[in-house]
Amino acid sequence: MLGPGEATGAITARAIADAIFADRRSVTRGAVCAETHARYVEKEFVMTITVNGQKHQVTSSPDTPLLYVLRDELGLRGPKFGCGLAQCGACSVIIDNSSTRSCVLPVSVVTTPVTTLEGLGTPERPHPVQRAFIEEQALQCGYCTSGMIISCAALLEAHPRPTDAQIEDALDGNLCRCGVHTRIVRALKRAAGLSA
Repeated sequence: MLGPGEATGAITARAIADAIFADRRSVTRGAVCAETHARYVEKEFVMTITVNGQKHQVTSSPDTPLLYVLRDELGLRGPKFGCGLAQCGACSVIIDNSSTRSCVLPVSVVTTPVTTLEGLGTPERPHPVQRAFIEEQALQCGYCTSGMIISCAALLEAHPRPTDAQIEDALDGNLCRCGVHTRIVRALKRAAGLSA
């Protein structure tokens, strides 16, 4: 049986502090812990992420959901907070050519570029999916629109001429409260050049 403070195969906080401050044995235990924490915070709280083609330094805690960083630090309003459980798709962004739920993804694991709705197109030159959504009037309240457009764009990147099964699979995780799924599918097919 293990005694207090003993661990099997685990590194204790004291061992980490001893390794970091081996040359500072005279520092009191409380000060070591405080300084260790301060160094950890200092190293872990500043990171660089690439969003919509631009590098950004962010200062959020490593476990902060990417969604909060995008909205609160970078001021991007495309990804929305919907459920916070990766169930509705309102927070979707494109990472590694896939639609990804940013509400549950810690910012510290983001190592490849992120694309949000703002990075797809501009009002003057909308992305083909954005243009198709407008032409098909494939939105109503706006709750799902960003996530739907992101999921459609990611699908078309992976499969330029998707099958009905691929479309269904790609949009399965996106919740539309207004029930305009048929118009969304029509818009996706229009963007792909398929007949609806």
